[in-house]
Amino acid sequence: MTSLHAALRADSVPAPEVTPSAQVIPPQLPTIEITPSTAEPVVFDESTSELDRSLPPRTALLHVTDAPVDDGQRRFHLSFHLDGRREESLETRSQVDIDISLVRVAERAAWKADHDLIRSWWKELFQLREWIDRLLVSRSDDVRLLVWDTMAASQIPWELYYLDDYEDGKPSGWLGTMIDIVRWTSVLRPDRQDRFTGELTAATGPMLLMQTADVFGTGVRKLAEPHGPPALDHMEGLLAELGRADLRFALLMMHCHGVNATNANEFKLAGITLTDLEYRPMPAVQGSRPVVVLNACNTAKGVPVGPESQVANRSFAELFLRKGAASVVATLGNVGLEHTQEFVYQLLNADGDDRRVARFLRRHRARYAARVAIERVPEEWNYREFFYSFMYVCFGHPDTTLHLQGPAREAE
Repeated sequence: MTSLHAALRADSVPAPEVTPSAQVIPPQLPTIEITPSTAEPVVFDESTSELDRSLPPRTALLHVTDAPVDDGQRRFHLSFHLDGRREESLETRSQVDIDISLVRVAERAAWKADHDLIRSWWKELFQLREWIDRLLVSRSDDVRLLVWDTMAASQIPWELYYLDDYEDGKPSGWLGTMIDIVRWTSVLRPDRQDRFTGELTAATGPMLLMQTADVFGTGVRKLAEPHGPPALDHMEGLLAELGRADLRFALLMMHCHGVNATNANEFKLAGITLTDLEYRPMPAVQGSRPVVVLNACNTAKGVPVGPESQVANRSFAELFLRKGAASVVATLGNVGLEHTQEFVYQLLNADGDDRRVARFLRRHRARYAARVAIERVPEEWNYREFFYSFMYVCFGHPDTTLHLQGPAREAE
């Protein structure tokens, strides 16, 4: 493996292989611009009425928790925060936890059937529809929604909430194409476990890419060439670089395979388990505060903290937030290789308002949803790509932006 390109180093002469213990000269690096949120994080519990003070402006919160009911079925509980008001859903009986996770959708590969099932599933959630209508009507195009789902088993795809056109003048369509949606998760640190601690960040600088050899094709590597040094080709090489306190970058992208599991000791990213990855130091992430894109399968999927836990805290997305990432883009299930490459192409060429990560994801979904909507008899592959686009979700602040300034874009 060759060492990283001079774009991320101060010296321009060849350097030896870098390991976590190597002595390096502090580089002159592009600035990572960070604008912290002015709001103080507020403890999130059932008694507080002040949570909205920690939320970004013009942002509503949908909080999803477990609601055990003594009838043998798992159910969920919803609360909604908007403009200082907190409301509870009283529809617990209709809020049954069914298997519509995108992990299972991808495994079944019954794309059209699951599209129709999910489109219809929300009809009895009347309280949720009333909240969403109020949010959309009152906020117009400037609306955003933060979803904090702590359910370990359900993995409900909230971006796929469908608003029926039951009344003239009411908005209708897939929620994830209509408004900017970000997610949050309980970050496993004493000061972040029960708080929203997302920070408004303008990540500006080069890109750091790892693409493993088992992900075929050179498309992503070529797309990344103008934005940073040559790609790393395995996790150990990446971890050596992330162990450097002097390294700075705006975008960390991991293009590799993710192995699905129900516990952290078997859940893998590029061959390394979630448990093992937790204990690897990443001062470069903490210092850079980058946008992290985990362009692999199942990286947003949560697994319980322990065998008796009902809360889905552990995931690769949570791990990188804990290590210092400003935002993490991850996936809710399996994504096809061609789609992952198209996603990278669109992200690296995003401009204008699409540099806001939440807005980029919204428009990415909208492109594929439109293909299904405008065709009289859509092909099955259209439904497949539709679901792939909804696999991508963002954890972080809704206004976080990405501005790549690699060797070919220094003038920007």
